[in-house]
Amino acid sequence: MVAGGVRPRLLLLLGAVMVILVTACANVANLLLARADVRRQEVAVRAALGAGRADLARQLLTESVTLSMIGGAFSLAVAWAALRLVVVLRPAGLPRVDEVSLDLPVLGAAAVLAMVTGVVFGLAPALRLSRPNLSGVLGDSGRSLSPGRARKVARGALVVAQVASSLVLALGAGLLIRSLVELNRVDLGFDPRGVLTAQLQVPAPDYPQNAEVVRFYRQLVERIRELPGVTDAGAVRILPLSRSIGDWSITIEGRPFDPMENPNADFQAVTPGYFSAMGVVMLRGRPISEADHEDAPLSAVINETMAERYWPGEDALGRRFRMGTADQPWLSIVGIARTVRHNEVTEAPRAEMYVPHAQLPREIGSTPRGMALVVRTSGDPLALAGPVREAVRVLDRNLPVSDLRPLAAVAADALAQPRFTTWLLGVFAALALALAAVGIYGTVSLLVAERSAEVGIRMALGADPGSILRLVMGQGLSLAGAGVAIGLAGGVALTRGIASLVYGVGTLDPLTFVAVPALLCAVAALACLVPARRAASLDPVLTLRRG
Repeated sequence: MVAGGVRPRLLLLLGAVMVILVTACANVANLLLARADVRRQEVAVRAALGAGRADLARQLLTESVTLSMIGGAFSLAVAWAALRLVVVLRPAGLPRVDEVSLDLPVLGAAAVLAMVTGVVFGLAPALRLSRPNLSGVLGDSGRSLSPGRARKVARGALVVAQVASSLVLALGAGLLIRSLVELNRVDLGFDPRGVLTAQLQVPAPDYPQNAEVVRFYRQLVERIRELPGVTDAGAVRILPLSRSIGDWSITIEGRPFDPMENPNADFQAVTPGYFSAMGVVMLRGRPISEADHEDAPLSAVINETMAERYWPGEDALGRRFRMGTADQPWLSIVGIARTVRHNEVTEAPRAEMYVPHAQLPREIGSTPRGMALVVRTSGDPLALAGPVREAVRVLDRNLPVSDLRPLAAVAADALAQPRFTTWLLGVFAALALALAAVGIYGTVSLLVAERSAEVGIRMALGADPGSILRLVMGQGLSLAGAGVAIGLAGGVALTRGIASLVYGVGTLDPLTFVAVPALLCAVAALACLVPARRAASLDPVLTLRRG
């Protein structure tokens, strides 16, 4: 279950890849259908010279598969380069990314897929060309042949399918982009700017007593505060957004413990200076301070979510609770802090209690040995990496300091997965839009070539270039419009599958469902414009003479 957390995103990207494959194959199928119309006379001559239907179909399918295999080989080269880029970027939270490679199973699957797509999308043109009408084709030799209505419908249907699939993919990318924008606006409850963090683990053999652990962290924090450029420093059991935190059952004074209700809160151990170093705002009361030493009355700071949940409509300051349901000592609430997003940026606010690190031995019998340093600086936090290491070395030269990095990087890593997914899906959507534009352009260009005689007659009878431009543009945009209508229906269905990946916007976000189709229509209009202008500039005399 290593990939369980990213499974929905991986499935989404797999679906996006399939959409790109289908769109590209539809483009190739359209080109093969158009090429089939051009090669009708050539195939008819081969048939007249004795080539059987099976021979013709085999030749045409061989050409299609060869084209597909060449494209597959090129795509493997692109995939290899893209894979190297992904490994370099190393998005946080993407499991086993270093183990991903283009091994033999992947190469074999790519070869099979290329062959199958070559056969499937080359089959229709091959079957159509392998049954030539010898008298009709050879009798019309030397004249341009317009494709039948069925072939025109098939080509148009492929374009509609391309536009529809591209729109579905673009809608998904649009929703994720909107979601990422909203995620970046989420109030984390702390200020990550200008803060350096580091992880420490005090070994039990060297510090067997709780008092020794408490003394070490107190001395270390005091020493770091004296460094030039440091405005405050503290330590915490688990750094927000670095890993999940566990909760602890509590008993509220004056209320019988109800197992069905199971009152609990996330448990944090902090040293003095933590709230200031993290930029966590105190809403009422005071933070944990030097007054909360080993022998002082037991105290705790809770977040506003905990205060509202267990003391609704009351002032929680001065109230007492204890950790667990046994006969543990009571803790007095001395402050209420702003709620911090700890496990995930998108999580619902959780109740959280902050207990002085020095008082934990009296409360639960032990104190955390592993702590995260939080150092707020007046400049570049990484500039203090060396001095912080030296401060640790002075107290214990054998104690390693790990994961030295800015708190802003920790917060950024929390959004690495949605950012990476959005970036990839955006690239796929742009590629799909480009393929759809190419498909529309090719179809409209072919339409202009096939109807050049008709256009010449219309212009000879008095049609102005503007009306020809509107005629051709209308035909191309009608295909795009049909694709957009189908794509919107598909997009509505898609939103149900990605609801868990979207945050802060509705899955039927009006802005996305208006802006994305409008963008696609604009792309389609640009794709139609060039062949439409070419049709409008045709010389009717030369056109009719060639026809």
